[in-house]
Amino acid sequence: MSAKDISNIGATWIGLAAAMIGGYAAFQEYGESVNKQVDDRSMTAINFVTQFQGAHMMPLREKIYGFIFCQDDCVSKMPTNSEIFAFVEFFDAVKYCADRNLCDAAIVKDVFGPYATWHWPCLKPFVQSVRKGEEALGVSNPYGHGLERLAMKDVGPSHCGNLKS
Repeated sequence: MSAKDISNIGATWIGLAAAMIGGYAAFQEYGESVNKQVDDRSMTAINFVTQFQGAHMMPLREKIYGFIFCQDDCVSKMPTNSEIFAFVEFFDAVKYCADRNLCDAAIVKDVFGPYATWHWPCLKPFVQSVRKGEEALGVSNPYGHGLERLAMKDVGPSHCGNLKS
């Protein structure tokens, strides 16, 4: 074998080694990127949880809760349409985030599913009236889809004090 042949073989081996090392490095970087995306989705879901438990949402949550579970004089506990809208749209945003894989869907379901389960039947008549106004728009996710789809099972409206008055 000549020096030129040995040189070509050596260059080939060096090129293969460099390609393997580069491929391994790219694979490692891809793995870290995927792990970071998972963490980002979890953090986005946790941010929704933090917002829901935050000081700005508590008065709204208490008002909605008092209205749907009221035992007497539900009319006096009636939230404004804007308050109901804000509450329902929060669940729509959370569900949209999970559906688009921007949030961790398991966290969203675990945290918001129980709320949606008990609130959906009581807010359903309001949501349906808003949807009638949306029909001509042809939206892919109608108003209230978050509450409706996050509800874990149909518990019926028997607990809804606001529907009894």
